[in-house]
Parts: sequence; structure tokens; C-alpha cells
Amino acid sequence: LQLNSMYLSLMRTPVGVQMNNWRTFDDPLSPAINLKPDAYCELRSDVVRSVFVEVDMGTETRRIWQRKTSEYLKLAVTEEFERLFQQRQFRVLIVTTSERRLHTILDTVAKQTDKVFFGTTFNAINRESLWGSIWLRPGKPEKVSLL
Repeated sequence: LQLNSMYLSLMRTPVGVQMNNWRTFDDPLSPAINLKPDAYCELRSDVVRSVFVEVDMGTETRRIWQRKTSEYLKLAVTEEFERLFQQRQFRVLIVTTSERRLHTILDTVAKQTDKVFFGTTFNAINRESLWGSIWLRPGKPEKVSLL
């Protein structure tokens, strides 16, 4: 249900932005990348922003987030992402149940990178919209917008 909610939020784009190519995954991305994102889409305006969506309901351990972070970084530095999606860069949007959970995940991610990942809560999206300045980056205190 929360993934469907994210889809609907992404469909309500600001003027000049389109959401295209929504995909969900039953299998890992490839034999080289052992990662099964919840979803992928592209946000098109003057540029194309490739976005993976990770919906966290509080059930994944720190070890799982360490592995996911590592696999996303492998995807970012190899040519596998470009081969699979015909794009050069991507972002990972993490949406979770609480501020506390969000900080726990982003602290885990920050041990490997301060790039690629953006995180927020379902409540923040419901309160301000997905397009507001509601996104935290690993290791950074200020909230930013996706665009």
C-alpha cells in the first residue's frame, strides 16, 4: 500500500515535470548487482532524474541497509546502471515510518557515502508533499527538495 502511495505522490508532479517509466521488480536487477529495489522511475523536466524508490516499513535490519547501500554504490560506479536503464546517474529515495527510523537508516548509509541517497517519512510527504523540502541526505542536517 505504501508503494502505491508513493506512485500516486510521484504522479502528482509540479508543472513542467513528468514521471515516466514506473517499474517494480520481482528479481534482482542483474547477476552483477544483487539488489531488488521496490521501484524505479524517471522524473523528466529539463533533465532526466532516474530514481529508485525504497519503502521501509521498519522491518529491515541495519545489516540489510549496509548491503543495499553497498549494492547501490556498486550500481553507481559500474556501467551496469547505464546498460540497464540507458541513463548515467540515479538517486535512491528512502521513505520510512518515523524520523527516528529515518535517522537510523541514513546514519547507516552515511558510513559508506553521502551521495545518491535521499530520505524522508510518509508523514512528511502527507504533510508537505513529496516535492517540498522534506528530504534529508546522509550526514547532512538540512532538508532539501528533489528538484
